[in-house]
Amino acid sequence: MIKFHRLLFALLGIGLLCSFAMASQRIKLRGDNIMYRENHKELVASSNASLVLKDMTVRGQYFVLNTTTNILRGEGDIYIEKEGQDIYSDAFTMDLNANTLELDAMDMTLTPFDTTHNIYVKAEAMEDKDGITTGKKGWVSTCEYDPPHYYMAADNFIYEPNKHLIGQNVNLHNPVFGVPLGFWTPAYIFDLGKRQVVYLMPVMGTNNSEGTFFKSTFDYYFGSDKYGKVYVDFLSFRGIGLGAKHHYGLGDNTEGSIYQYGVSGQQDRISEWDQTVALSDIWDFQSTLKSRDMYLINGGRTQGDSNLFELRKDDLGDKDLIQYKSNQNSVLDSRNRSQSMIYQHDSNDRKEWFFKFDQTETSRVDETYTLNQNHRIAHDFDVENNVFLQRNSLVADPDTFDEALRTTTTLRKKIDEWGTSTTELSLFFDIDDDRVTQDVTTYVQKLPESSFHFNPIKWNNITFQETITVGNYEEAFLQPTTGTIRNFRAQRYLFNQSASTRFEKLPLNSALSLRFGDDQFIYSTGDENYKTSFATTYTTDWWSFFQTQTQYDRSFIPEEGQSPFFFDERDQLDLNQIRETATVYWDSPQKYKWSVSTGYDWNLEEQLDYKTEINVQPNAQFRTNLKTGFRIRQNIYDPLSLVSRYRARKDIDLSLFANYDLNAGELLFVSNTISSTLGGDNWVNRWWLKAQFTYQPQVNDTYQLQSLSLIKDLHRRKLTLTYNKLLEEYRLTFSINAFEDDSIGISTNKVESLKVEGVFDDQSMDR
Repeated sequence: MIKFHRLLFALLGIGLLCSFAMASQRIKLRGDNIMYRENHKELVASSNASLVLKDMTVRGQYFVLNTTTNILRGEGDIYIEKEGQDIYSDAFTMDLNANTLELDAMDMTLTPFDTTHNIYVKAEAMEDKDGITTGKKGWVSTCEYDPPHYYMAADNFIYEPNKHLIGQNVNLHNPVFGVPLGFWTPAYIFDLGKRQVVYLMPVMGTNNSEGTFFKSTFDYYFGSDKYGKVYVDFLSFRGIGLGAKHHYGLGDNTEGSIYQYGVSGQQDRISEWDQTVALSDIWDFQSTLKSRDMYLINGGRTQGDSNLFELRKDDLGDKDLIQYKSNQNSVLDSRNRSQSMIYQHDSNDRKEWFFKFDQTETSRVDETYTLNQNHRIAHDFDVENNVFLQRNSLVADPDTFDEALRTTTTLRKKIDEWGTSTTELSLFFDIDDDRVTQDVTTYVQKLPESSFHFNPIKWNNITFQETITVGNYEEAFLQPTTGTIRNFRAQRYLFNQSASTRFEKLPLNSALSLRFGDDQFIYSTGDENYKTSFATTYTTDWWSFFQTQTQYDRSFIPEEGQSPFFFDERDQLDLNQIRETATVYWDSPQKYKWSVSTGYDWNLEEQLDYKTEINVQPNAQFRTNLKTGFRIRQNIYDPLSLVSRYRARKDIDLSLFANYDLNAGELLFVSNTISSTLGGDNWVNRWWLKAQFTYQPQVNDTYQLQSLSLIKDLHRRKLTLTYNKLLEEYRLTFSINAFEDDSIGISTNKVESLKVEGVFDDQSMDR
């Protein structure tokens, strides 16, 4: 029985809203006119009637709700919006108790998540129950015309949102230039998630491994938990290949797939079993087993198996993962094995625990063990611990191995008013008992290191920053001259301060940025050093045709200063360098400009290399870039590179790339691409042409066509003829724009003299 929460009547076209609860759901019914028929127990909404139920909105001209049976009927230009679907119908019937929806003459628009193109579905009748849609006498197409240029018709269909669209007794009507490129199949499954099948066209052709072959696939569907594919192949050199991939569901908690394929009378086989079990509301278990002993199209064999076992928990952001993977594979003469094990625990988007064991074996065995811990403890301290163990050895000599252990502990605390405090303890252990000598080159241990980074302070237009670091370090360094390892330990105190500012809108339309830095290094050995640095960039824009940029970097290190460590030498280098860039432009720097840059290094007492660049882009249709340089020390020019593109209107696109050796005075390489639209804007006459040419005098003295594609627009579809010189391949393919990666066609190349192909699942060509 309906329980009314609100009933408002309005006059002169002002809308009326009726809100009530039914079948444990809240319903909102609107209409310009609403009346209640007491004798029939019916609530009638007419003229701009609408219904809101959970995530579904229904609009129409006339709604009748029986308050006894909870059945709602609607007529007249029905429009339904549900979970991103647009559905049109002549009439509908909704059972609010059973949560079912029946439509007459349904017209629906879908947009799967992996494409921006619409899919249009029509049916004489449709029923929606518990999120699964079934229909009769329906068709599907990506063509919005009525009637469409092509479509797939089915006597019955089932639609599971974002999962499957299944048709039964299916016919494809797809004329291309009057040629019927269609087929019939008793069942057809279109995967709206990760698409695996588009057309069930067979693959036909010939190659050196299989001889003349014919590979076909048939879909079957007995329910959302019982569907799959059957593979039937005829291979003149090998025999008959048979296989099947069956998807199954066991109750509400288990789903999986089994794949078997083999060639009669041969050792060729493939086996796969994938299964996911929901152990509870928060625990899932997945297992994947694969085994393969199969020939390769280009010769040889591949053998191996792989296993995956994964246990997952997700309890409102509290997540756990336990995973084991193994793989062994042999391709031709190459053999390898690997295995790994992972445990991970996440809480509140923080990876609190992580452990991984990883082992790979080829001619050598490499093992790594990783343990990470990350927690927040009292008073908002972040604590991280990292342990990394690596072990490397040769398969032929397992007793000789290199083994090392690294550990790092970091304690971090953010103090809002002041800054961030960090303490790090890092250790290194060479634990292979000198089985491998001189296997350690350089490492640094922090025993420990503490730093405090103060929050930036802004005063007027100046930003001040400061960091204080105190640490006890132990360094091992392989000295190249003696071949011995130097071990050294000492304390270091580092004080880093900087101030930066920037000035805009200066005379000559200029801007100036400045940065001053001071680093002080103090060591417990009595050594000390400091580095004073200054960096500035000054840009100008004179008279609307001339720009300059001056960059100057200076760091001063006193001659008497020194560090007892090798690892921080790179932080204590003297620098005294200026680089000047001058740019002449016309109209704007984005349209026409020529820039030249060079500089001087006072430490090396030499001029910096020249670099020059020309940009021409008068409009959106044309742009050209020329770039080269001169290396002063080597006394040679950099290759002159040219990149150019010209778009004439919207039907011609020309691009050119070239390299020229200015030293030898010879052309190194030229590549250009021509793209054109032929036949105008109407799809009936429209063609696309694209060709790529190259010229490389050192390899071949002829201007060669590398690839060519000719595409005919078939409205939401296209027919493509391609040529590829590298593969020595000709290919004619047909595809739908919404799924252009999936095509059917015919090809010939240097490996296969002829092949007629469709789109199958991931392992279609070699099963």
